[in-house]
Amino acid sequence: MPKRTFTEKTGYPAKFLNPGYLGEMSPDELRVLKTELKNRSKLRKRWGFTEGETITNQKIQARALEESERDDQHIYSGDEATEP
Repeated sequence: MPKRTFTEKTGYPAKFLNPGYLGEMSPDELRVLKTELKNRSKLRKRWGFTEGETITNQKIQARALEESERDDQHIYSGDEATEP
């Protein structure tokens, strides 16, 4: 039997797993993401968790917001090329 994808298992799109995608998360979103982070070492690394670090809802939410703020700063900082 083939493995089910993240979307098939949870109903959430795969981009849900990207730091900064959601910003503020609902309790259900936090629960799903926390489960995935506990089960997937590469995902933990992408989210900035070290091996052996305790993964809490507060840490997940803080990292999601940090990424979101960094993305916003890039978008609005005037880094984009301007037309002459």
